[in-house]
Amino acid sequence: MRLDGAVVDLQAAEEGFTAAIEQLRKMGDPFILAQPLPELAEFLVAHGRVSEADPLLAEARGIFERLGARPWLERIERIQRTVPRVASGV
Repeated sequence: MRLDGAVVDLQAAEEGFTAAIEQLRKMGDPFILAQPLPELAEFLVAHGRVSEADPLLAEARGIFERLGARPWLERIERIQRTVPRVASGV
């Protein structure tokens, strides 16, 4: 499942994606679980919800690092480069 600009009902799409991720958690396969996390994070970032995307990217990064899944780590890095950051301590 891929979320993109063609999705008309964004709330329904997000709810469906979240429900699917929760089902994947129950399966217990970390790689299968980690794959849709960056997808949902990209969706959230595209809709200005960076703070909600950060934990998904962190979770996916941790899983992919343990598995040595370099292409997926590179994808997460690309997503994170597109996220606007606010300077801390200012």
